[in-house]
Amino acid sequence: MRSALAIAVTVVAASTLGACIESGEYRYGENVTGLRFEIFHEDEGIYPSDVTLTNPRNPFRDHPIGEETKFELLANGGNAGGFYAWATLLARAPNGEHQFYTASKLHDIAVSGELDSAEDVCRVTHMAGRAYQAVLDEFPDSVSYLENGVPFYLAPLAFRGIQDLGLRVRGDWVLATDADGNEVVVRIAGRDTPRPEIEPEEEDPCVP
Repeated sequence: MRSALAIAVTVVAASTLGACIESGEYRYGENVTGLRFEIFHEDEGIYPSDVTLTNPRNPFRDHPIGEETKFELLANGGNAGGFYAWATLLARAPNGEHQFYTASKLHDIAVSGELDSAEDVCRVTHMAGRAYQAVLDEFPDSVSYLENGVPFYLAPLAFRGIQDLGLRVRGDWVLATDADGNEVVVRIAGRDTPRPEIEPEEEDPCVP
């Protein structure tokens, strides 16, 4: 989506550096591309949870993340580093773009082969599915932008992300095409009707 420089990122406090850091900027130092993801809480990275701000493995929980930095982390921060950055952004400023890219990093973690057990793969897969579902349920009109500034809808990508994970899209969402030929996601019952409650899983899907 956006060009990015190859980076190794961490946040270093201005007092340590003896320099002034403008709001939203980073100093770069310790490599976060080598971070390994571990399940801290199965709501992490899923709106409205802000539990990531209490996760000691999250290197961004106490520091600002700039607009350009977040896309550099998405592209080159590693799966875990990218997830923690975008989950932190989501917790601080909930919107569809933050939720979608958090979901996409969970998706990457789930299919990357970097998790230690089949149960962890299952749990992160379902976390990613719930994170994509939150885009549909909470931010259905959200957009992101190509490098040239052209916007694109995120809900259709979230819908397909759920399907790609082998999961079921919950609620009455369907893919459709708008008057301009853009793929969109709409509710069959209409956008102004209350969304149906998402039924809980009858049993833990990740327990053999």
